[in-house]
Amino acid sequence: MKILKKLIWINIIGSIIYILFHSEYLIKMLSLKSDITSTLSTPWSLITYSFLHVSIFHLIGNMIALYFLGLIFCSIFGMKKLLSFYLITSIFGGLCTIFIYSFIDKPMIYGVGSSVVIYGLLVSTAMVKPNLKLDFFITSIKLKWIAIGYILIEFLINTNIGHLSGALFGLLYSLYYIHHFQMIKKSPIESIHKISKDDILDKINKRGIKSLSKNELKILKE
Repeated sequence: MKILKKLIWINIIGSIIYILFHSEYLIKMLSLKSDITSTLSTPWSLITYSFLHVSIFHLIGNMIALYFLGLIFCSIFGMKKLLSFYLITSIFGGLCTIFIYSFIDKPMIYGVGSSVVIYGLLVSTAMVKPNLKLDFFITSIKLKWIAIGYILIEFLINTNIGHLSGALFGLLYSLYYIHHFQMIKKSPIESIHKISKDDILDKINKRGIKSLSKNELKILKE
């Protein structure tokens, strides 16, 4: 909870300063820029943009989403991984935006907001816990339908490269976790068969036969 609260407070403080002292200087120094040359002159902006918002309503909406999705994320992946996920998703989203815009003949754009991270949290949690139900007033909606709905909106109505990049990173992150978790689940089973009868007999001599597990007793009888 501490890391989640700190991230929210950094967003709040950073956004209030950005809104109150909004200037061309702050925009150039702290916001995400779609031009690679400008970004190289302010590389920290690949992170700072995700802690800033253009309005109070923008801030409140994203912080509510960050709080609830952050709690779900921490319950699945662990609190310690939230900070690295936030920062890496921010950088990944920024770099993807710069890469895509390098092929588009449009004036340079500036962007701020933690939405890229919100989309990453949404997709990563929905991939691992798709049937988790979230209560909305008088109804409950499964997390997977919320994720699918938001992604469809991005594709069909409001195509935002940053949002979609965050969703992509969330997908990759969850796929790695699922694969890694399955490997961990398999490893204890595989290690059982590597225990020799000599090891089990040594354990009996030291601690007695009652100290053996069911799997060790099974191996002893084979």
